[in-house]
Amino acid sequence: MFSCVTPVRTGDTIVVHSIDRLCRNMMDMCSLTLRLRQQGITLIFLKEQLTFSAHESTPMQELQLHMMSAFSQFERALIRERQNERIAAKKQRGERTGRPPADISKLPQIDALRAKGIKLKLACDNVGLGVSTYYKLRHQLKNGGIQ
Repeated sequence: MFSCVTPVRTGDTIVVHSIDRLCRNMMDMCSLTLRLRQQGITLIFLKEQLTFSAHESTPMQELQLHMMSAFSQFERALIRERQNERIAAKKQRGERTGRPPADISKLPQIDALRAKGIKLKLACDNVGLGVSTYYKLRHQLKNGGIQ
């Protein structure tokens, strides 16, 4: 769900940049806003200039909430559709998609720094590789998974 919802209490106000930042679909938005208002929490959406007061609901507010969350869900679906089309086009052209592969040539640099007594996190930061990536590359190298 949403991490800031847990610590809120009655009388609090949650300020959100826009409706699509709070939830990704209309059903979640409606249930979450209803639950928060029933708990006595006010919601303010800055971009849409909407305020949903605790324990108060007007038909116009409900209509605005449903319309704006429906538009947000529609916009999100369009973005995902365009993204999938770009990925499919890249694959059709034979181009690689996704994150570039990690550079295994950085392992000796990290090992050299570690031999000097530098902690793994600092050594990885120094060469621009994450610690978890370092361990994944080590594991793959050990098991012969890297070509």
